[in-house]
Amino acid sequence: MPGGDYSTDAFEIVVQAHLPGQPDVYYDVSEVWNEGKEKFGSRGRIDTTLGVGMAAAAWAPLRRLLEADVPDRLEIRDEEVGDLLDGAADRLEHSGISVSWDPEMNDSLDARVVVGMTGGLSQSVPDVFNDAALQGFSWQLSLDGTPLSDEETQTLVRTGRPVAWLRGKWVLVPPVQAQRALKPDLKPLTAIDALSVALTGSTVVDGRTVEVKASGWVAALREQITGNDQGEQIQPPEALTATLREYQIEGLRWLNRMTSLGLGGCLADDMGLGKTVMLIALHLHRKLNPTTGGPTLVVCPASLLGNWEREIHRFAPGEKVRRYHGGGRTLDGVEDGFVLTTYGTMRLDADYFESVKWGLLVADEAQHVKNPRSAGAKALRTIPARSRVALTGTPVENNLSELWAILDWTTPGLLGTHGSFRKKWGTRSNSR
Repeated sequence: MPGGDYSTDAFEIVVQAHLPGQPDVYYDVSEVWNEGKEKFGSRGRIDTTLGVGMAAAAWAPLRRLLEADVPDRLEIRDEEVGDLLDGAADRLEHSGISVSWDPEMNDSLDARVVVGMTGGLSQSVPDVFNDAALQGFSWQLSLDGTPLSDEETQTLVRTGRPVAWLRGKWVLVPPVQAQRALKPDLKPLTAIDALSVALTGSTVVDGRTVEVKASGWVAALREQITGNDQGEQIQPPEALTATLREYQIEGLRWLNRMTSLGLGGCLADDMGLGKTVMLIALHLHRKLNPTTGGPTLVVCPASLLGNWEREIHRFAPGEKVRRYHGGGRTLDGVEDGFVLTTYGTMRLDADYFESVKWGLLVADEAQHVKNPRSAGAKALRTIPARSRVALTGTPVENNLSELWAILDWTTPGLLGTHGSFRKKWGTRSNSR
């Protein structure tokens, strides 16, 4: 245990004996030596010495006890205290040797990662697809769950010892936390990576899983995505000639929330629940805002072209609809409305689609691009759009990799690489 007023360079370990036949009683080793056979029996000292030897095998500094006339107390240096805090205490515990600190010492110093800059969404939200928009990523130390102030963090740095005086108490400072206080900044993240770790609430740093706290625009954006920040509750657009059910209105609001933030989404309602009319409503709502308007490109199986055209004429009779399929197809003059095409045609003319500034890109029956290595999936990724939406009634048929492929198209990078996604989530659902 640490002892004294901690003003010297010495700390003290007090050794206690747990003798056979007395499982609930611990004795200071000095009692074993001073009272001897009368109280502890002929094997008292032998058993105690063997116990100290076992402890010394787990942590070398304890070997100095074996050289003492009475192996009951040991002064240890700062670096040895740091070693105990850096894993040696755990090794001793695993060897069956309990480690106790002075009850007046606070051992709750912890750290988490903070991501995002100051400021809220009143400032411009970084383009989540822009790799140049790097975000701050740093350690934040806390004591009893409350973050340290900059002054308190600097106190740890100035002290440079495994114990520091903070908030009227002595606090144990493991070397890893001292290093984080000294060098809090980590490698900056792209905006999409910052959002990804904020949504999951954790990340891996130096092989350890650590908690992540979002701040600034990242925190505000996370609140909007998760629906905790209700914001403006939009209503179905007046141009829509349909009465939406309550769940469809919620679907419209969610789609609008995602796409207005520059993100994408996968609408995975079962067949027959009205995904098409929700998408048409979204297009009409986005049309009201010049920053989100623009033509909507729908890519679907050939068998659904007629259905899309009928639904648009029915629910949005004033909207232009162009089929881009078959002979004589052209994109000349496309500035608004809907363009409908098939996966096969899209794959053939992917370069041509790049010539239009699409406001929204929709992949209907999105399971057609569940294989990210397929020619169709690769072609679909090359078409630029302000936002992307996938529609499917079967988002996961055989494994989570299919869901990753769809969502990585709607919002590239949000789920990380395919390999990291499988490593983190695949084993949890017995998927390949």
